[in-house]
Amino acid sequence: MEAIANQPRTDAPRGSHPAPRRGRAASQRTWASLQRAAAALAIATLFMSCNNYPVHSLLENFSVRVTDKLNTSDAVKLDFLWVIDHSSSMCQEQRDLAKGFQQFVTKLQSLGSIDAQMAVVTVQQTPDKEEVRVVGRFKREPATGFPPNCIERVRMPCTSDAQCQGKHSFPFATTVDSSLCTPNPQAIENKYTTGMWRCKKPPEASAIANINCSINSTCESACKDIKNHTDCRATFEPDVPKDKQRIRCHVPGGGTNLDSAGCMFPPDTETCPKAADLPAVLNTKQLDLFRCIATVGASQKVEAGFEGGFRSAWQALDPAGPNCSRDACVKHLRSCCVDDGAFCSPTYLNDPKVSDADKKENCWCYADKNAAKCAAETTELCEPLKDSKNCQFKRLVRDDAYLVIVFVSDDDDCSMPLNLNPLDRNVTNKENWQVCQKAGDVLGANVPLNEGNCEFRRGKNANLFCPSDCLAGSTTKDVTGKLKCLNGCKDGSAEQAACSKLADAEYLLSVKKTPLMAPVNEFVNRFKSLKPDPARVIVATIVGDTNVGNSSELTTHRDRVNFYHSLFRDISTGKVPYVCQGSRGESGYGSRYIELAESFRENGVVQNICNGADFGPALESIATTILRRVIKLCLPQPPFVVDGERKLTVTRTRGGKTEKLTLTDGPVPGDSASYYIVASPDCRAGKTDLPGQLAACNVTRDCNGGLTCIDNLCQIYNEAIFFSDVPEPNDSIEINYGADLGL
Repeated sequence: MEAIANQPRTDAPRGSHPAPRRGRAASQRTWASLQRAAAALAIATLFMSCNNYPVHSLLENFSVRVTDKLNTSDAVKLDFLWVIDHSSSMCQEQRDLAKGFQQFVTKLQSLGSIDAQMAVVTVQQTPDKEEVRVVGRFKREPATGFPPNCIERVRMPCTSDAQCQGKHSFPFATTVDSSLCTPNPQAIENKYTTGMWRCKKPPEASAIANINCSINSTCESACKDIKNHTDCRATFEPDVPKDKQRIRCHVPGGGTNLDSAGCMFPPDTETCPKAADLPAVLNTKQLDLFRCIATVGASQKVEAGFEGGFRSAWQALDPAGPNCSRDACVKHLRSCCVDDGAFCSPTYLNDPKVSDADKKENCWCYADKNAAKCAAETTELCEPLKDSKNCQFKRLVRDDAYLVIVFVSDDDDCSMPLNLNPLDRNVTNKENWQVCQKAGDVLGANVPLNEGNCEFRRGKNANLFCPSDCLAGSTTKDVTGKLKCLNGCKDGSAEQAACSKLADAEYLLSVKKTPLMAPVNEFVNRFKSLKPDPARVIVATIVGDTNVGNSSELTTHRDRVNFYHSLFRDISTGKVPYVCQGSRGESGYGSRYIELAESFRENGVVQNICNGADFGPALESIATTILRRVIKLCLPQPPFVVDGERKLTVTRTRGGKTEKLTLTDGPVPGDSASYYIVASPDCRAGKTDLPGQLAACNVTRDCNGGLTCIDNLCQIYNEAIFFSDVPEPNDSIEINYGADLGL
């Protein structure tokens, strides 16, 4: 929703100004819907003789009144791309995402009507010839089954089946100062008090826990009744009516071998239409089908574990990419299907020590020299793109809509640069795919990763200093057991400064760089480029982070760093560190996803995938963020400023009661009585007489005063009032302020 987006203006003055430049403005809005406002501006002047009165006296008599009236006929347009992890650990998450979706829609519709479109892609960044033949192609094939890893289980330390059914104490042998290690020992008990369980543990007891106290053993459900599923339902659905019970006693791979049978919820897709009857882009009237396209399955393929959510999302939306341009699609397929021995060097192909089986496995298309097969795939996947209406970008992204990209994953992003092919054996290999979270990007910009590497190195030499050693309250010790900060590294102290100087030098030696991973900022710029106005792009993430609640900065920081420390030290077969644990399972630290969302500032939202019993609260928070960005008042003139303070008053009338709202520096979640002011690109003023406007720029400091760097050009736009808490239907908001009229 935009209000008065094209009113001419002059930049708000930064200090005190003489009285003759003051005007008076008042604006009133009734929040009956989320629509574009139509503005009427009436200016009354008292005419005086210019021979008798100086100009400044004339200006003192201007009276400005602005009235906004909402147009309730049009719905707010929102285009969603959901990027969903479909690796083998995402069974419960996909199920809960589908269940919590209605709460999300209800929140969006709470203040008016919406016109939504939705599409789904997976995070997979490389094709696998079966499920993902073109990366970023919209998914519409509901999963009908889950792999064995989706058998219900509880992550807990165990060495025997008996420990899965009773209480026991588990002592951590080697630990760091992670919240997952507290207390030590831990009292352990399975939250399910009934049912049969089997302990799945690493071969060595010492491998049960990682250094950050994440656990590698699980208690997996077992069952015997593969016909009526009574044992599973008694354990997991005891209070659910029989006609609605869904869990089953499942034997992986079929058959009757009960040694591996376990309780598993099937995908909630039994009533979904066939893929051929499912639209790849849902409209508002089809949102009940979201559970169908969002249940993308939990693949055990190695390609599914090499997650590149950024890359997949971009390939899905790139107006010139393989899902929009026929030529780009053909090029994409030919790189796999046509080139003889694709992605392997002649040296490798001609090496007599390399078996034909290895060539088929590693060279990807070594065995696919069938021109007819490639022609068939070209016809199926690329030829439809000759018709521009089949371009994914054009089908989903409307000119006058907000674009919302939502990432859901329990791992981090490992997107490679777009100029590299992840299938190219000469560039990378599948072994690297499996440890990609240990690799830094081409800029070495992942700070927690670098600090985790520093801590890994410090684990071998306690005398080294790392940044977390210098946070206030640090209790890190050197090799002799002496505190590195005897006085606790108090903020701003000389002790902290000295510690930081040593830590900075060691940090620089710990920076992880690789040209195989794209910097986050590359995709920030690409996603913003999808709309002429980048303020209309919103990014949300539901990914893993420490979930210790309102913890101190030190605890939060240490949990993140220790996750990476554990990756460097503990990652191996059977050992998978995680940063948080919730009712749905565990998650790695989604640092790159979080960095992406935070780069969008007010247009970014981060939710922790480990928090809550379902996705309802996380999805509602995303909906609230969307509404906060859509519901705003573009100020027709900059508020008059005295000594750095804006002179304006915002009042709200709700249920007959009027109260004055408080100006804050930014959004205060849950505070229904506050607002904040931010210059908003979709409140562009269109003024053309400021020196330096439309000059090239990289950041705002490259521009002259009064201009902001938008889309690499110095441009001017108005400020807007945003609200910390979404207004309620029928709220009346009135804004009165002295304005710099620029006369």
